[in-house]
Amino acid sequence: MQPGNLCYLLGVGQLNRIIASTYISSFMLSMLLTVLLTIVGCANANKLADDGSGFTKGKTLHVMDAYQPERPGFMSMNAGYLKIESLSGEDVYIVDVSSPDYQSVSIHRSFQVDGVHKMEHVDSLKIGAGDALSLEPGGMHLMLHGPLKHKKAGDFTTINFALGDGENLMFKLAVTNP
Repeated sequence: MQPGNLCYLLGVGQLNRIIASTYISSFMLSMLLTVLLTIVGCANANKLADDGSGFTKGKTLHVMDAYQPERPGFMSMNAGYLKIESLSGEDVYIVDVSSPDYQSVSIHRSFQVDGVHKMEHVDSLKIGAGDALSLEPGGMHLMLHGPLKHKKAGDFTTINFALGDGENLMFKLAVTNP
């Protein structure tokens, strides 16, 4: 061994312990970093899940089970479904719907006349104090027009409800397998 060589100064056993402890420290630091990033990632994933397939609470509304089925890329329209619960002691009005992911979003009601399926635009939705309203297939639903990007299962679509009292409630629709 040469003088100045770390092995010579510390001895091989001590050097191995330093290397091992440095490796363990690096490993522990790496594991800690992985755990922290996972926690942050899960927090973000939970936020998305809460906004989409779980729920979102605004001051006056609680949005649950919000989803849209995946559609082929060539389709220019899709539908969104969700349940909305009022947390207010007063009636709540949804007066406008928008999305940064679609050219436009509107509310529609499906119904049948003489066995023929029809759909009509709805200007606003009223959710009575403490009541709930379901937007579901075959009934009231969101119409998503002109996707700016094709959405696949696992993606999310951001939706904004403008309420009659000036509040805005933003949430996410989870894109699901059809």
